[in-house]
Amino acid sequence: MNDSMEFIHPLYHWPPRFMWREKRHNSLKWGNTSVYLHYPFCRYLCDFCGYETRLVNGRVSKTFPVNLAQQINFLANVDDFSAANLESVFFGGGTASIIPEKAIAKILHQIDADIGDTRTAEVTLECEPGTIKRQKLLSVQKLGVSRISVCAQSFDDTVLQRSGRKHTAADALDLVDMCSEIGFQDIHVDLIYGLPGQSWASWVSTIDLLVKLPIHHVSIYKLYVYRHGKLDRAASTDPAISTMPPLDELKAMHDYAQQALQTNGFDQYTLTEYARCGHQSRYIDATFGQSDVMPIGPGAFGKCGVHLWENEPSIPGYAANSVKLPAHALELTPFEAFRRSVILGLWRLGVDLAVTAAKFGVHPSRELYTTLHQLAREGFIHLTGDVITLATEQRFNAGLVMDTLAQLPIGQWCSDAPAAESVDLLRNDTPHVRKITTLLKMARRDRELYSEIVRDPTNALMKYGVPVDTPEAVEIIAIILGAQKSIDRPLLLSSWNNVLEARRLDGDGRAAS
Repeated sequence: MNDSMEFIHPLYHWPPRFMWREKRHNSLKWGNTSVYLHYPFCRYLCDFCGYETRLVNGRVSKTFPVNLAQQINFLANVDDFSAANLESVFFGGGTASIIPEKAIAKILHQIDADIGDTRTAEVTLECEPGTIKRQKLLSVQKLGVSRISVCAQSFDDTVLQRSGRKHTAADALDLVDMCSEIGFQDIHVDLIYGLPGQSWASWVSTIDLLVKLPIHHVSIYKLYVYRHGKLDRAASTDPAISTMPPLDELKAMHDYAQQALQTNGFDQYTLTEYARCGHQSRYIDATFGQSDVMPIGPGAFGKCGVHLWENEPSIPGYAANSVKLPAHALELTPFEAFRRSVILGLWRLGVDLAVTAAKFGVHPSRELYTTLHQLAREGFIHLTGDVITLATEQRFNAGLVMDTLAQLPIGQWCSDAPAAESVDLLRNDTPHVRKITTLLKMARRDRELYSEIVRDPTNALMKYGVPVDTPEAVEIIAIILGAQKSIDRPLLLSSWNNVLEARRLDGDGRAAS
């Protein structure tokens, strides 16, 4: 590997979300079920976070949990939970640790009443160090929280400061110690490598300290720098931010953590997760496995059988529609379900093609096996019969394997599949559409970037590397200026509408008009 190679992030979603344009079905039948609750408020906004978040607002953030409980009750009434088995509940964000205790109690009570028994489920509370005290930890433990996720990111104060984090290494270590003293039997720590100004020595020191802590589960993530986001733009002017490690050092950081954790009793069971024996997260298994996931909160993603959907991403839009079925949904065909299960199944390090194909009643094609054998010859995977396993030394490059498979036309996946992709996929999934939607996603959270785009969309696209003579650019410029009469790429229109809704929430006059 060398610096000229491009890192490809692993895929979190497939098919692409622009295809999720159906209204979600009712009367879905739930089986093994996990509940994800998204609390979108934070005391500050991290430059590297891509989740739906807003600064904490006393009035809205205190009443917001009512919407979460209402959505749980609504889904319980429109779907079939007679065979549901509640496996896990995950309070995430945002900053879930600032959810009021009474709200946590209300939500868990609603789940108990409508979905399943939280007393036998894994219940995780995601915590930002410095935002939760000992007394609240004791209280949520009594309410049924059994697992604490400590979002430490680094144990180097200089790195934390450069990354815009408000907590210190001491705050994170104190939170781990408090959880251990109180008696939590599942303590998790999040770390990120590739942070601004993070040196090899800093990362090694962080990992060496990590493995000595009284914890049971670890996530190791590579920093995702959102193109055109604040961190990406600041890197061009601030030397401290721009000194991010080169790609070969990033892989070395990944590999050092992988080796150190495995040496100290943590087994890797997904691309980013490591656990001591008996401490694999049920929620993580559900996310990348075959269990159903109920999404509660704005921008949360759900799946039930072959049905996928996303909740309304904006906070006011979600609040107004929490007791309605989402309009961003997709029912997978057997071919799509097989394709998705193989691609995303690689998060769990391996997939049995024969078992997965039999589940959906499809037949893998010779072209698919040809591609897999080529990946095996290049050392990225092992192929033993029908079982694909990511090579241990190449897990850093899992995104390349996923992307290679995702680029295969549907007709090369299954011998009985349609010969070509849908026109919808071919028209919307282009490099220029991806560039534009990434730019617009950043504008949802960034007033300065939003103003730049509204003031002169043509110049803004040129500035951020989008050729303005392409059909995609012409269409989005017309949409922004209000001059577009027909829509060839609905993804562009929905992306801009999401920007307007987000900026309206933050009080921008143009967005509110």
